[in-house]
Amino acid sequence: MDTQTVPSKVLSLSTTAKRRMRTSREEIIILEGHYRKNPNPNQEEKKEIAKEVQMGARNVHFWFQNRRAKDNKKRRLIEQRLHQNQGTSPMDNTKKSFHLPPISTLITPSIQDLNIPFYFHHRTFGIEATMLQWTNAKQK
Repeated sequence: MDTQTVPSKVLSLSTTAKRRMRTSREEIIILEGHYRKNPNPNQEEKKEIAKEVQMGARNVHFWFQNRRAKDNKKRRLIEQRLHQNQGTSPMDNTKKSFHLPPISTLITPSIQDLNIPFYFHHRTFGIEATMLQWTNAKQK
């Protein structure tokens, strides 16, 4: 039987994990100031901000991305509370369908006397203008 001995240093399973650095208050103040000026900086602006706060450009990118998400979450929460106070939900507007009244309620007696279809279309004037034009002509 062939056996090999492996040094114990090689078998070590412990790793040194890279810890995430928290953003300091000073850095947050600087980042918030830039965010108020422009919540969507381009790559060059992000690099300049990264130099100013001594962070990596990717960290600055993710900070701005997370900050925009936080703003959007607050905005949605405020909208939801407003709609709750009004007794409607923000999704009610998208679910409602538009119902037209019956055509018979739209036809006035002067229009009913005309011998033209209700949805008469005129190239120049369109439906409404044509119906008004016809009713005005009929009344004269």
